[in-house]
Amino acid sequence: MLQNMEIVRRHLARINEGDFDAALADVAAGAELDWSASEGPQSGVYRGPEEWRKWMTSWLEALTDVRVEVTEVIDVPPDTMVAVGPTRLRGRASGVDVAVFGAIVWTLRDGQVTGATMYQTRDKALKAVGLLA
Repeated sequence: MLQNMEIVRRHLARINEGDFDAALADVAAGAELDWSASEGPQSGVYRGPEEWRKWMTSWLEALTDVRVEVTEVIDVPPDTMVAVGPTRLRGRASGVDVAVFGAIVWTLRDGQVTGATMYQTRDKALKAVGLLA
């Protein structure tokens, strides 16, 4: 659905701008952020906007720049989508630039994000939503 795509793109743009308050305006009260497949220190499951805020700000402890890019969006009606693309990071202490590629399965309801689950690959995300066997 086009509206859901716009919500996800707006949410990610606000994160890229560092405007976490505005990004969290799109997150429902009981929304779950499942980052448990991450190989990084922020691996875990976060529930509700305040835990999402802690997760977002934790990136800033180790990184000077985080930029999420979406190169592909796959709509899975009625309320799910898969956003695929790289996240570019710059280490605070090292200054080293890193790009990691992954996919996030987003669920939305009534104009708000109700869940986001990160997968290491596009195929794993597509399997999770039943688009690949």
